Amino acid sequence: MLTEVKSLTKWYGGHKLFSDFNFSIQPDNKIGLIGNNGVGKTSLLNILCNIDSDYDGTVTKSSRCRIGYLTQGVSLPPDHTLYDECLSHFSELLKIKDQLKHLEHEISKNPENMALQDKYGQLLHDFEDQGGYDIENKVEKVLTGLGFTKDQWSQVIATLSGGEQRRGLLAKLLLSQAN
Repeated sequence: MLTEVKSLTKWYGGHKLFSDFNFSIQPDNKIGLIGNNGVGKTSLLNILCNIDSDYDGTVTKSSRCRIGYLTQGVSLPPDHTLYDECLSHFSELLKIKDQLKHLEHEISKNPENMALQDKYGQLLHDFEDQGGYDIENKVEKVLTGLGFTKDQWSQVIATLSGGEQRRGLLAKLLLSQAN
């Protein structure tokens, strides 16, 4: 189980959006959330994403649960390129990559230093284990799959249309590999 909701009740002002709502999400589930305006779709997502804590009931999520949520009001930094903004999702891996480059330089100056070599080996293992060599490929695959041309990858986000910017947000969401 990724998520379990029991007896969830949510009020918005004096209006009850839903009450005694129960469900669970299993790892292999594919879920669509549809409904009329005002029935609580966004409220439910805000609860599941820990954005809203004003509700009754319990929400339990496993440590493996990663929720991807594309809200209506979020925007990308206008001065970044589309490619760099998507790449920023992998900031921790990019830090490891920089550390590896630094250690390579240090090891070349002092190849007998086993502590440096051990640290390099551990970082390299972590980098490989987390898919560090596939970062650029993943970004390119998602951007291409969403219909962006290579020219658009290097465009500053402020120059993209509103729809293209939304697709850029979707690209970042897809790269998060939410389950």
